Amino acid sequence: MVSNATEEGGGLQAEEGFVEGGVLAPFGSDGLHHVGATVADLDRSLAFWESFLGRARRFKTVLERPYLGQVLGMPGIKIDAAFVDLPGGVILELLDYRHDDRVPHVDDTQHPGNVHLCFRVEDADAAWARAVACGARPVNPDGPVELDGGPNKGAKVAYLRDPDGISLELFQLPRHLVERRYERLSGAALQGFLDEAPLAYVPVGTLEYHGPHLPFGVDGITAHELSVRAARISGGVVLPASYLATGCLDLQGTLTFSPELVERFAQETIEQLYKRGFRAVVLLSGHGPLDLLHLLKRVGKEQEAKLPGLRTYGLHWLELAAATHEGIADMGPGLVDHAGSVETSWMLAVQPEDVRLDRLPADPEQPVPAGVYGVDPRKGASAALGAERLDAAVTLLAERAGRLVAGEEVDPTADVERYVERFWPEPLRLAGRAGDAAGAALLIANPGAASRLLTGLSRLTVDGREVPLRSAVLVNETPGESGIPVAVRTLSPESGMYVRHAQAAELRLGMPVEAGSARVELTLELGGVATREYDEVVPFA
Repeated sequence: MVSNATEEGGGLQAEEGFVEGGVLAPFGSDGLHHVGATVADLDRSLAFWESFLGRARRFKTVLERPYLGQVLGMPGIKIDAAFVDLPGGVILELLDYRHDDRVPHVDDTQHPGNVHLCFRVEDADAAWARAVACGARPVNPDGPVELDGGPNKGAKVAYLRDPDGISLELFQLPRHLVERRYERLSGAALQGFLDEAPLAYVPVGTLEYHGPHLPFGVDGITAHELSVRAARISGGVVLPASYLATGCLDLQGTLTFSPELVERFAQETIEQLYKRGFRAVVLLSGHGPLDLLHLLKRVGKEQEAKLPGLRTYGLHWLELAAATHEGIADMGPGLVDHAGSVETSWMLAVQPEDVRLDRLPADPEQPVPAGVYGVDPRKGASAALGAERLDAAVTLLAERAGRLVAGEEVDPTADVERYVERFWPEPLRLAGRAGDAAGAALLIANPGAASRLLTGLSRLTVDGREVPLRSAVLVNETPGESGIPVAVRTLSPESGMYVRHAQAAELRLGMPVEAGSARVELTLELGGVATREYDEVVPFA
């Protein structure tokens, strides 16, 4: 153990205890966790920082648990506190001490203007001992204190002063908040998590245009963040978000991949995880097409049948949203969208520096650009809404992942059925186009706010004449859609056709229909989980 340091070559040269192979040895910190600043007036400081950063505070509270006085060396202290996210992931902690003795720029941390640097460390006791050996003055001579309450319960914290009186905080994360991103783990850390819960989250995203105000990676960003937060509760690790997905909008810069490639990626990822000891796998898509979700669910169940003891759960967060909205009277369109109010709110809660609402038309009466579907983000998006939806989804996902670890099965389609039933209430509207066998068509329009996936068409008659479905085709030529005709006979839960808000798909009949009114009988499958019957008189113009 070293007891002092000597100055050589313009810097401090630590003696033998902290040198490995002739170089200074790292002390086990992976970066700054937060920067704390003591302020004279919390509301005044919040007004400045929220305005300057363009971000709402995470939360504002009063810190007063007994451990606080022990950590700070100030028994009975109470602090008005607020927390604001700085760019890059560091948190700004604003502290207004309820203390009569406050003088600016003095060592003690209750004085306005005082700043402390907090280092996130692997072992608070070892880091504290090293700091003391290097000359730091500990506030609490007994070493780090374990927090006994609050969101960081179980963490270990210590305050020290450097030779100039600058306050240093050593912060050892509690077990439930430690790093769980697979790519950042050591072998020992990975094995520890496997022993705790052999659970892996596989976030599936896209590189898809999300309007001018959001980045291409929205789906992966949100799925990954949801996975990380759920893993803190359920245990397990989180893989990096992939960008292999099907069903992307045909818009600027978007990359979309074949179902065959996505299926193989999912299969081999599960197989590799199983080989490495994982027995529960969550395939969480941030990209919402139901045909992709049916593919992920099927692949998961097929792998369960092949690999003994494996449990899987394939889903999109819209399913969690449908489940957590059970019983809520608001049937508005804000449940799920594409670059609208909901996705924008999620991004405001998760990665606000990448949200640029100023790039949308300033006049709220002007329509939103192509690629933005759902509630106008200029009117309904907020970090608070995003945080509310995210928190509800995290809680439910963690509970279900825990059931997988326990060997239980999670129904893969129950929430999809609930979603279709609750949030696709409006019947599709039918209209006709008269013409010969090449020109006659039935137009299937979506009046609802949520996109509809057509996954099957089993019966269609026009004035009693049966339409030859084996030769009929569907096409959606709306800008942003592929415009590629799809044979009706090939429709399935994994190969459907989307009809979004205010769009119409054209069902080309392959038989002549005269102008006028005709009785249409139609059976449609929606979302791969529901059937709708239509029997109505339709005008053909």
